[in-house]
Amino acid sequence: MKNDMDLLKKSIKETDIVHAILEYLHAVKITAWRANTGALQRKSKGGHDYYCRFGFPGMPDIIGYLKCKDKCLSEFIEAEDMACKTVPLFIEVKKPGAKINNKNQIDFINKAKKDGCFAMFAFSADEVERELKELKFI
Repeated sequence: MKNDMDLLKKSIKETDIVHAILEYLHAVKITAWRANTGALQRKSKGGHDYYCRFGFPGMPDIIGYLKCKDKCLSEFIEAEDMACKTVPLFIEVKKPGAKINNKNQIDFINKAKKDGCFAMFAFSADEVERELKELKFI
């Protein structure tokens, strides 16, 4: 018999986690939105099929920006004058227990962090809250 945690992991949907994270971010006044990716097949007026791609491989589920308080940028920006007052936010959401193995997603999150963005993989809204508090964004 499976334990309760295994059943919970299987029943929760990634979309539910995305919505919970967005609700949390909006509650703490952080601007963020769901970034959809994929493709749409359409027919031209001449009857030919064509595809319209939106987003790109590796693009995270949630995109936004953080307004900074005091010296919260010290870990992100080397300049002492603190000219930049916002930091891009990128969150790739995963179901509990899911493996992080998509190379495009890993590369995007790692590059975004390296370039000074707030970027993370998240399995829950609580995890996002902890990270934002640890880095003094809230």
